[in-house]
Amino acid sequence: MGRLYLVKFGDRPFDPVWPVDIAEWEINDVPRIMGQLLNDAQPGFPIPDFPQCVQKAHDFAKVGGIEIAVLQDILFNGMVQNLTPQEREKILRIRHLGENLTNRRYKNA
Repeated sequence: MGRLYLVKFGDRPFDPVWPVDIAEWEINDVPRIMGQLLNDAQPGFPIPDFPQCVQKAHDFAKVGGIEIAVLQDILFNGMVQNLTPQEREKILRIRHLGENLTNRRYKNA
């Protein structure tokens, strides 16, 4: 869908190199996009030389807690919908095999 650029926003030898994927329809704007990312990366707190706009986007994109539980249930239901009750029971056992259910009870306490 685009082109991958490897970009180093810092000026020190061991600063990280970040992958930046630019959509094909924005290729003409690469200099402007990179300039904006560079300006945003210079303050870079709390991650040095990493654009704050990307840090914030990453924070909003994180999935956790109840969202993961709901997505896992949807995925599981899709996987077992065409199975017999016996096969479904086996899959359910495998799903929770090794899971410490005691810790799960006190996870959000």
